[in-house]
Amino acid sequence: MPIGKKLHQILLLGAILVSSITVKAQTYVGIRGGYNVSTVFFTPTQYQEALAGAGVDVGLALKTYQNKYVGFQGELNLIQRGYTKPYQEVDMYKRVNTYLEVPIFFQIQLPIKRVAIFANAGCYGAFLLSAKEGNNSTGKFEMTEYKLNSLYDKRFDYGLAGGLGLAYEFRFGVFQADYRINFGLANLYNSTWEGMPNHSRSFTQSVNLSYLFPLNLLKRKERKNNEVLPVVTDDVKKDS
Repeated sequence: MPIGKKLHQILLLGAILVSSITVKAQTYVGIRGGYNVSTVFFTPTQYQEALAGAGVDVGLALKTYQNKYVGFQGELNLIQRGYTKPYQEVDMYKRVNTYLEVPIFFQIQLPIKRVAIFANAGCYGAFLLSAKEGNNSTGKFEMTEYKLNSLYDKRFDYGLAGGLGLAYEFRFGVFQADYRINFGLANLYNSTWEGMPNHSRSFTQSVNLSYLFPLNLLKRKERKNNEVLPVVTDDVKKDS
């Protein structure tokens, strides 16, 4: 069989599979917001304190289920996280990084009427957009823009992600609350650069709230609007 014809058949089969998944799946889109507590694991170990509520933690969510037990959830988030550590023995230094983050979860849920308990397991990738730093030598943290250095500041972060949550389904969508952990596998600093730690991996815990709208609801409304009403003729009117 010619390669072109075989490729055409493969593409056609793939299109059929994708379309069948799209038709059968229950798909949701929505928004999420969260509150996170973050830190960085350094090697050699450095004393530090967890940074709570570093700033923005919002995003868009897409969730799809093939059946009522198994599905996937992906997000596009804007998130700020970082760490604090001692500065000149008495004061504290704070670093806040702003990331564009994409987590992807495999999701298993146990539905109980309108409520579902679910577990997430997956991974994330993130790109560092900007950073701020400061210390509290004046009694409060005074933050200024940090100029990223391509020699030792790494812009890409990735790692494992997982957690547990509750979802409540009602007529116009789903409210979802979850607790999750992101464990970084990439170093935030270039360990080969002099003075940089051997390892610098992020660790973030967060509590999140989401609202998800079912796209199938739009399809049902569209089908209802396209229904043809019966035409009442003059003869029918006379008979009535």
